[in-house]
Amino acid sequence: MNKSLLISLSSLGMMLLLTSSVLQAQNVGIGTNNPDPKALVHLEDSTRGLLPTRMTTAQRDTLTNKPEGLVIYNVTTHCLEFWNGSNWISTCASTVPCTKPPKPVPTPKDTVYWCLGDDGQLCVNNISGLTYIWTGPNGFYATGACVTVPNVNSSSLGTYTVYAYNGTTNCSSEDTVVVALQKTTPYFSCTSSNTWNALPTPPATVSLRENHITVSHLGYVYLGFGDISGTSCVYEWWRWNPCSNTWKQLANPPVNFGGYSFTFTIGNYIYVGGGKWGCGGPINSFYRYDPANNSWSPMASFPISVNGAAGTSDGTYGYVACGYNGTSTLNTLYRYDPSANSWTLLTSVPGPTRFSPFLAYYQGKLYVGGGSTNIGTGLNQDFYSYHIASNTWTTLANHPNLNRDGYAVAYNGRIYVTGEHITPTSACTNQFYYYDIATDTWQPIAIFPGGVRNNLELVEVNGVLYGGFGKNCSGGYFRDWWAYCP
Repeated sequence: MNKSLLISLSSLGMMLLLTSSVLQAQNVGIGTNNPDPKALVHLEDSTRGLLPTRMTTAQRDTLTNKPEGLVIYNVTTHCLEFWNGSNWISTCASTVPCTKPPKPVPTPKDTVYWCLGDDGQLCVNNISGLTYIWTGPNGFYATGACVTVPNVNSSSLGTYTVYAYNGTTNCSSEDTVVVALQKTTPYFSCTSSNTWNALPTPPATVSLRENHITVSHLGYVYLGFGDISGTSCVYEWWRWNPCSNTWKQLANPPVNFGGYSFTFTIGNYIYVGGGKWGCGGPINSFYRYDPANNSWSPMASFPISVNGAAGTSDGTYGYVACGYNGTSTLNTLYRYDPSANSWTLLTSVPGPTRFSPFLAYYQGKLYVGGGSTNIGTGLNQDFYSYHIASNTWTTLANHPNLNRDGYAVAYNGRIYVTGEHITPTSACTNQFYYYDIATDTWQPIAIFPGGVRNNLELVEVNGVLYGGFGKNCSGGYFRDWWAYCP
C-alpha cells in the first residue's frame, strides 16, 4: 500500500475516534454553537425544518417490532404520530385510543350513489366531542361530520374512509369505509309516449325569463340569459342535472347575451352568440363555453350584429339562420368552423326574411321555418330543408300555424316545435306539433298542460324532451320544468 495513503487513513481513523469520544461526552449543535445542555442534538435554522419519515396509514400498519417512541408523519391523516408501545399517538389530538365513529347515514352498506356533475355528500351521525377526518380518491381530504366532494366526475368515485377522534383521542386507525358509485338511473323515466310530466319547480334563484336559450350537452341541460318584456336582460347561466334533478349556477360570460341569442354545441363545447334583446342589442359577440372548466372564451365574432337568429349543429359545424340586424330582418345562413374559428356565408334561406325562426339538424339536413318578416308581424308558416352536402334547399309541408319564436328539437325522425307565437298580435298556444320527416306531414302532440306558452324550449336527453320557463303572452311568466315523452 502507498505509504502516504496509509498515513492518511490512520489520521482519518484517529479523527473519527476523537470525534466519537467528544460526541459521547457532550451534546451536538447544528446551526448553533451553543446547544441546549439538556439536548443531545440541538437544531437551529430559520429556513428549514426536520423532516421525519412519511408514510400512509396502510404502510405504517405493516411495521413490526416497533420501538417505543418511533416517530412518523402520516400522509393519510396529515398528522405527526409516535408509537407509545401499544398505540400510535397522533399530535393532532391527545393520548388515548380512538373512539369509533357511528356508521354513515348513506345506506345500504355504507354505499352512496352520486350523479356526475353534482356535489357529492358524505356524512356520519355527528356525536358531540368527535372530530371526523375523511380521505379518498385523488388525495381527497376534508374534516367534519358532513363533507362535500365538489363537482363529481369519474375520478371522484371510489372508496372514502372516515377517522374519528374524541377530545382525548390520538390514534388514526380507520373505522368506516364509504364506497361512492355513479348513479345511472335518471331522476325521471318515461312510462308512456306522447305525455307531459311536470317536474319539481326550479329554485327561486333561477330567474323568470323569456327569449332565453336552452341547450342539451353531454347529458345535461343548460339554460341561460333571456329577457323580461324586452326591457331588461337576465344575466344567468345554469345547468340542470337530469340524473338528480338539481340546478347549479355556473360562471357568466363577459357579455350578457340577454334575449334572442343563438346557441349550438360542437364536441366538448357550447357556443353562444348574438342577442342582447332588451339591453342594447343586437350584438355580434360569440363565445365558447367549456363545461369542464366552467369558463368562457371569446371566438371569432359573428359576421354581423344580430338577435333573433336560430342556431344548431351537425356535430362538426355550427349553423346560424336569419335574425335581425337592428335595421332589417335577414334570410342569411352562416356556417361556423371551430377548427378554423371562422364563419362562411352559405345559400340564403328561401322565402321571406325572418326574425326568430325555428331551426334543427337531423341526419345531414337542416330544417327551418316560421319566424316574422318584421319584428312581431308578418308571421310565416313556410318550412324548408337544407341538404348540407349539396348546398341545396327543398320546400316542405307548411307548419299548421303562422308562427315565430318556435323552438325546434329533432328526435327519432321527427322535428318537434314548441313555444311559438301563432298570430301577429302575439297570441300563444298550448297545441304544439311535430314534423314527420318520412311522410312530410305535421302531427299534433298532446296538449301542453301548462297553459298557452311562448318560449317553451325543449331539448332532448336520453330520449326525453325537457324544458320550461317563458310566458303566457299576457305578461305572466313561468318558473317551471317539464318532461315530454315522445
